[in-house]
Amino acid sequence: MASSAQDILRILHAAGGFIPDINGTEYYVVAEESNELSELRWFGSQLASETFIASGIRTNSPAVYAVHDDIRSVFCVGEDNALRLFMLREDEWHEIYLSGNGNILVHPSSRLSGGVDGGGSLVFFEDFKGHIRGIRVQQDGSWRFLRSLSVDSVPGNPHFAQVQDGIAYLSYVNRDGCIHQMSMGIASRFYRDSLLSGADFTNTHVANFIVSIDDNRVNEIRNESRSEPRDETEFCLLALTKKDKGQEPEELVCVDGNGKRTVLGKIVNGVFGYTSDKENNRPVIKSASTAVSNATGGGKGGKGGKRR
Repeated sequence: MASSAQDILRILHAAGGFIPDINGTEYYVVAEESNELSELRWFGSQLASETFIASGIRTNSPAVYAVHDDIRSVFCVGEDNALRLFMLREDEWHEIYLSGNGNILVHPSSRLSGGVDGGGSLVFFEDFKGHIRGIRVQQDGSWRFLRSLSVDSVPGNPHFAQVQDGIAYLSYVNRDGCIHQMSMGIASRFYRDSLLSGADFTNTHVANFIVSIDDNRVNEIRNESRSEPRDETEFCLLALTKKDKGQEPEELVCVDGNGKRTVLGKIVNGVFGYTSDKENNRPVIKSASTAVSNATGGGKGGKGGKRR
């Protein structure tokens, strides 16, 4: 897993991140610089390698990993604001053209999120009207829209998606300033949207976040009940926030399953410092790592690629 808060912060600051094995220390992030997309491979605090993916990428493009067995793919946004897909084959990244009715155009400030469902990938983004849309993409690049979402979001705000047992869970920053979690059946008509307990960021800018799936929500969907009480320290949400969008410090904030909020640490002059007990934060970091791994597929993502 990502072994420290600093590792999780690299993922939160990056265009996208992937943790292939939560019991290891290896993880990957995608970064855009000068309209080029690269993959950075980390072992804990050590940068092991950098792999070129593509050029012609939008400045500050977001990215989404999708990993199926040993096939690693990355979705991102091109300079023309069209969604693009790249797949790692024989240690090189190749573009897979998204076949459908023209380009999939993304709002100029849209973020991306996604998850893996069987042999396909789900990708969520804001369209040119600012509405979050979802698509299902096959490995050959063929795709189709998911049904329309009733999501009251603002383009430019982050969102985070996971898939479990045929349900897509999309967490997003609502216009009310709170983080909501939308649950939608991929092959059924199930649909539910509600705010996460304690996730009120009305007076705070949320730069990015990682969130687990609410167990109570899953049990309600399955018409099950928990036989044991909820652990008060159970992880729910980890957010990178700022009081002022353009100013420091950034804060790493945890909201647990009961809505209790804790500031884990602050970033000042580029350096992260804990403001709470470091050892007590290990379960939080492991839960965040698990959420990232589950969202991206949790499989072995190939063996790197050709370096610059």
